[in-house]
Amino acid sequence: MIRKLALSLCLLAPVSAGAQDLSPNAQLLVAARQGDLAAVKRLLDGGAAVNARNRLGDTPLLIALKNGYKDMARLAVERGANVNLANLASVTPLMAASFSGNGELVEILLKKGADRAAAAEAKLLDIILRQKREEVSQPDALRDLETLAMTWRGDAIEVRTLQMIARVYADTGRYGEALAAVRTATKLEPNSEFSRQGQDMAAALFAQLFLGPKGEDLPPIEALGMFFEFRDLTPIGRRGDEMIRRLADRLVSVDLLDQAAELLQYQVDKRLEGAARAQVAARLAMVYLTNRKPDRAIAALRSTRIADLSGELRQQRLLLEGRAQSDVGRHDLALDIISNLSGREAVRLRSDIYWASRRWRESAEQIELYYADRWRDFKPLDPVEKGDVIRAVVGYALADDAIGLTRFREKYAPLMSGEADRFAFETASKPGAVSSAEFAQIAKMAAGVDTLDGFLREMKTRFPDATARAPLPPETARPDPFSTGSLPEIVGLKRVGVTR
Repeated sequence: MIRKLALSLCLLAPVSAGAQDLSPNAQLLVAARQGDLAAVKRLLDGGAAVNARNRLGDTPLLIALKNGYKDMARLAVERGANVNLANLASVTPLMAASFSGNGELVEILLKKGADRAAAAEAKLLDIILRQKREEVSQPDALRDLETLAMTWRGDAIEVRTLQMIARVYADTGRYGEALAAVRTATKLEPNSEFSRQGQDMAAALFAQLFLGPKGEDLPPIEALGMFFEFRDLTPIGRRGDEMIRRLADRLVSVDLLDQAAELLQYQVDKRLEGAARAQVAARLAMVYLTNRKPDRAIAALRSTRIADLSGELRQQRLLLEGRAQSDVGRHDLALDIISNLSGREAVRLRSDIYWASRRWRESAEQIELYYADRWRDFKPLDPVEKGDVIRAVVGYALADDAIGLTRFREKYAPLMSGEADRFAFETASKPGAVSSAEFAQIAKMAAGVDTLDGFLREMKTRFPDATARAPLPPETARPDPFSTGSLPEIVGLKRVGVTR
């Protein structure tokens, strides 16, 4: 017991006359800890073992590397030190050299056959440690991680490195690169613990991008490309369907109608059934009508017909189908489809259909019915109302309906503000003005008005899409409770690593 205590004290004491009583190996270890290069060289020349180990398992080489004694480390390597001999904590010389950041010694150890995997792991652990201590900035840590990912490939070290890279990418707004890094890690080791963590992170990020506020700043084209590239992360069920619908709405807002229609068509064809399918088909029909493809709108509505629909959804679908049939020239069929519908949007659509079929008086009467007692309100008409009123006047004039023209003139002449609008109204409402050049010009202007915009505006007001506008509950943007990207973890199975 006394001998062991004396030996421990000697390991921490400087080389002195008393240390000469120790064995050559013990003297070598003491000299190495003190950084006495001359004593180390003398003891090695005298037969001390270059791979001698202290109570921690450290060799002179490890001691030199830990303390930054570069010349001593080179001497130990030159004298044949084992470059892969780890201490009791499994720290190898290459790990120690990597932790110290000495690239020259790392190269020397590698040339002598040091374990490259240990060096890669040491570098990774060094980055993790410096991050926890806040000793390295995020850009510098990312640069080191990217370098490590390029120089070491194919095992758990790369997987963990990619996972850390993905987190830094996500924190700095490089969302596509973050998802790509996780995908690469998953391909390498799909069932490792770090891959599972990466998959959960990717699923949460994907949900935040397309269900939460994080992706609102993404350009729609970039969002669309990212969605299609990583659409395997789309959650199953209601959350996934809502994700697709929200992305489609963003695309519609920037007139990317073909891409929005493709997303919704996929939902209708592959993901939905029943009333939910019919509802999304109505939204798809709106997109097709906006994109001037009424035939596609008719096909989407017909392929999703079911009997037991709610009154609101049924009315919405009938109005859309009526408008689409009118746009392809089937005016009588369009009127039959909406014959039993009531409401302002149905009245406006009838007016549009009559106008398209050149039934001028009926179209004007529907506009008069649409605005009802608006003439009793002495507030001036807005531009949309002025356009409708002038179109109605033109319709009564073309139908040669003097009674309707007089009645309409008395109602709305006082509300026409603006010199140009008042002149157009008075010119079109004069008896016998149909043959004049001014009337022909006004009628041409009224005929050139796109009634589809008014119909779509009316439909959005009447049938607001509450699901797309209302904020989702917090739990909706969270990842799925179980990862769908890999096999479930086997309970009771413990991964055992190889001890160096």
